[in-house]
This record gives sequence, C-alpha cells and structure tokens, in this order.
Amino acid sequence: MKTVLKHFSLCCTFLILTFSCVTPGRKQVTILETTDIHGVIMPYDYIEKEDLKASLASACTYVSNLREENKAVVLLDDGDNLQGQPAVYYYNFVDTTSPHLLAEAMNYMAYDAVTVGNHDVETGHSVYDRLKKEYKFPLLAANAVDIQSGDPYFKPYYIVKKGWCQNSCPRACNANY
Repeated sequence: MKTVLKHFSLCCTFLILTFSCVTPGRKQVTILETTDIHGVIMPYDYIEKEDLKASLASACTYVSNLREENKAVVLLDDGDNLQGQPAVYYYNFVDTTSPHLLAEAMNYMAYDAVTVGNHDVETGHSVYDRLKKEYKFPLLAANAVDIQSGDPYFKPYYIVKKGWCQNSCPRACNANY
C-alpha cells in the first residue's frame, strides 16, 4: 500500500506540474524527493558505529549544487524521519525545549513540503506537534484526521510556487500504523 501511495502521489505531482506550467518556451523544473531518512542527518550510523554512504548532509550538498544551476527545484520528503538514530531520539524525548535538530537541518535545506510517515506519527503528538510548529514548510497527510473535529490534522495538499510554475503536492500518510 505504501508503494502504491508513493507512486500515485508522484504521478499526480508530475501530471499537475506538466499541465500547470504554461509559460511559452522551454523551462526546467527539478523535483527531488528524499524518503526514509530515519534520523540519518550525518553520514554515520551511531548505532552500528559505521560510516554511511547517504545522509541528509550528502543530500544537502546535492540539492545546493542543483539550486545553483536551476532556481526551479522542488524539494519534497516522503516521511519516516523521526525514528532511527540517537540524535533524533534525543530531540524527540530528552531535550524537548531546544530547536529540534531535524527541523534545523530540513529548514536549512529549504524543503517545500514533507509527508508524514508512519514512524513520524508513532513518536506521538508531543513530538510531531512540536515539529509541525518548528518546520518552515507544511507537513502533509491527506488521510490523517483529527478525531475530535473530523478535520484534516495536517494539510492534505500544498501548492509549490517556483516562479513561472505552480505544482500541487497531494500526499497521503502511509497506512502502516
């Protein structure tokens, strides 16, 4: 189900992007998406005590280089970021007053929108409500509903504007929780 939702949201994003960019002439937009970061901000696994080939830091370098070449870069994430490495655990449950390390890193990278993953929800309201406030981008989940009001708990979609182009990002939280 998770794979189907990801493919559906990627297809919708592509189709809407294709038909919403009506400026004559050739334009380029780059859509980048990270997923399942699981707290790997630096290229080191603090649990297994070994270097890693990929991390949010290495993605940051790649994104920065692309943005220097092309201003129309849409940066999205598919969630599952708040469990995995000790650093995110520390900011999730020990130091709950300082700015969250993951929020600082993702804000620095200027994400446009992030989908809420099942591992993000599993951390509990206190964690994801805090990050919802700290992030400078929307958290998306079209199928997460506030039990009391019946309203969407997160934004169900977000329209990313990159100069000449608008791109809708419909998102659904995966159903693994």
